[in-house]
Amino acid sequence: MFEKLKRLRADRDRAQARLNEAKAKLDEVNERLKAEEASSMVGIVERLGLSPEQLAEYLGVEEKPAAPAKKENKGIVEDILDESF
Repeated sequence: MFEKLKRLRADRDRAQARLNEAKAKLDEVNERLKAEEASSMVGIVERLGLSPEQLAEYLGVEEKPAAPAKKENKGIVEDILDESF
C-alpha cells in the first residue's frame, strides 16, 4: 500500500548520499586549489627575491594595529546599550 512512499524515500536517501559525496569531493578540491594557489604565490615571491616585509610594502599592506585594551567586564545589556546610542 505504501510502496510508492517507500520508493520515494529510498530515492531521497540515495540522492542525499550522492549529495554528501559531492560536497565532500568539492571541499577536497577546494582545499587542493587553495594549497596550489598558495604554493604558486610563494613561488612568485621567491622568484622576485622579496622578503615578506618587502612584499607587504609592495602590495601596500600595513600591519594590523594592536587590539584595543579590554573594557571592564560589563553585562551584555550594558554593552548593547552603550553601542546602540
